[in-house]
Amino acid sequence: MFIYGKEFLITLLCGASLLLNAVLIVSLRRKARERQPARGEEWRRAGSGDRILEPAREGGPETTAAASARGGETETEDSCQRFLPAEILKLLGRKSYSQLSVGDQQYSSAAIMEVNTAGFQAFVHDKQPDAVFTYINNMLNRIIPIVYENDGVVEGFAEGGLTAFYRENRERAVVAAVSVCETMERMSRENPEYQAVTVGLCYGQLMVGAVGHDRRMTILILSEAREFARFLQSMGPKYYARIIVTAGFLEAIPDWGKKFNYRLLGYVYLHTSRTVEKIYDVFDGDSVEVRNRKRKTKMVFEKGVALFMERRTAEARQHFIEVMKMDHSDKAAKEYLLRCDQALNGEAGGDIFIESY
Repeated sequence: MFIYGKEFLITLLCGASLLLNAVLIVSLRRKARERQPARGEEWRRAGSGDRILEPAREGGPETTAAASARGGETETEDSCQRFLPAEILKLLGRKSYSQLSVGDQQYSSAAIMEVNTAGFQAFVHDKQPDAVFTYINNMLNRIIPIVYENDGVVEGFAEGGLTAFYRENRERAVVAAVSVCETMERMSRENPEYQAVTVGLCYGQLMVGAVGHDRRMTILILSEAREFARFLQSMGPKYYARIIVTAGFLEAIPDWGKKFNYRLLGYVYLHTSRTVEKIYDVFDGDSVEVRNRKRKTKMVFEKGVALFMERRTAEARQHFIEVMKMDHSDKAAKEYLLRCDQALNGEAGGDIFIESY
């Protein structure tokens, strides 16, 4: 028995979805080109089984052949929606999948949610391929309905998770993220590996377009915001967070401070824009025990973060020590404590941000 390399497995997971997407689109385009009976004509079958063209009554009932053809086309359209959401088709200004053409493209803005297993490559390293598929499908079967119940669109799949976007209501994206984490928390009681699922949320532009050739095409979505959401998602375990959200995203939600439990995590440096982005840990999706500990340490932790950003390192260090006394599991406080020690020992450059992207 042989086992495929994990890199091949991940490529297969992503490539299969793209291939099925393209096959269905090409199938629809082929159906659209097939000859249909002219208006006012219909096909009927003679007793011999031969196809005979006969005139139909003007304005008469729909023929069986026409109804069957349209029914088959509808069925194919429904199948396409499983691989390419109708919302993306609408965004491109097309009414039917058969109308898609290479070169169709459109800009849009949306809230982007990245859900994945932190450290997925290392996670699957010692697993059999069938176990990886089982893990992924068990998770996606729970997550995907949550996305759609909150008016989101599943854009695609990568590694062990998915990317979704919300064009209308960013608050629903946060609600969905919390629900996803609550669901994973329940699933982790039977399989602790689901505790590794984390979420990144941000807001930004994306470009959707059809690329390829008439015989083989797919939909490509380009978005720096999507990549940043993935980066935030990957930060989760290091900073004791299941949901990390940018301040620009969260603070645009009316009464956000009253609707969600959160704490300030700090700043991330963005190399492309040479700016810093403030980020929050939204901990409504954490276990009850962790939520209670974060509520208890919130004021002391955020004060330590504020002092760190003011470069009052010695004072910040004392605050993080207090947090650690109340919650030994707080990895974010431990990370800040390490940075404070490095700064006080002259080993750091005095940066106020905790990560760079």
